[in-house]
Amino acid sequence: MVLPNIDFFGKLITFIGLTIMTLCGLYIYNEYNINKQADHGFREQEINLSHKTRQIATSLKISEISYGEIWKQDSILYAAIKKEGMNRTLLDKFNEIDKQLKSLDKTYIRDNALISSEMDSLKLIETLNKAIKNEKDALYSDKVYSCACLFSIGFLITILGLFMWEQKELNERIIAIRQNLDKPTYSIRCQSCSKLFNSFIIYGTESNGNKNYHYCIHCYKNGLFEQPEITISEMRGIISQNLSMHGDDDKAIKKAQKRLLSLDRWKTNNYE
Repeated sequence: MVLPNIDFFGKLITFIGLTIMTLCGLYIYNEYNINKQADHGFREQEINLSHKTRQIATSLKISEISYGEIWKQDSILYAAIKKEGMNRTLLDKFNEIDKQLKSLDKTYIRDNALISSEMDSLKLIETLNKAIKNEKDALYSDKVYSCACLFSIGFLITILGLFMWEQKELNERIIAIRQNLDKPTYSIRCQSCSKLFNSFIIYGTESNGNKNYHYCIHCYKNGLFEQPEITISEMRGIISQNLSMHGDDDKAIKKAQKRLLSLDRWKTNNYE
């Protein structure tokens, strides 16, 4: 019986499955490293944005403090003018402070506009970064899911290849067992009279002419026993007579008679 070379195909499919699993594992590992680096970059950007926001808030606070100090001085000077009356010195100080307040107002308004614009830009950048990160995470999840599916397919292919590989060996073992079962079994001595088979003691025959490898021609011929009604006691007598004629002693005769109980014909049917 010729079997298809499923051993080769089993090994090939196993190799393909393991290759798919390995490539998927490497791809996921590479994507994980890329995603990790991107996350690190996003975290750095978030830190920079947070730092810039704090700097802007500090600048705004400083401007408010300066404006408050100058306004406080202006209030004190105004109270002095009201109390002491107008003079040249107080008037010059009042005008100087008033110019500072007007200049600071312009600077404060300009800084507020710049700060508001920069804060809006920072918020926009933060929103865009979050959107990009979410899209990247979603894409990474899709890639991982696809690779997981391919990895599962590779695993199933590997299992199939291993099954085919094992099936080949199993079929070979089954064939070997069947071939051994088809082979005839041989007995070293006749299972009726216990004579050893040799060139003088030949095998019996079946009804179809085939040899029977368990009984000799003297006991079994054409599919039937020559003496179907013989008992084990009578067979012991025949064995004793034959061995005595050949000069065997009593010990050898008793041993041969005892051996009858181990032969196939007399194991279950003693005919006593």
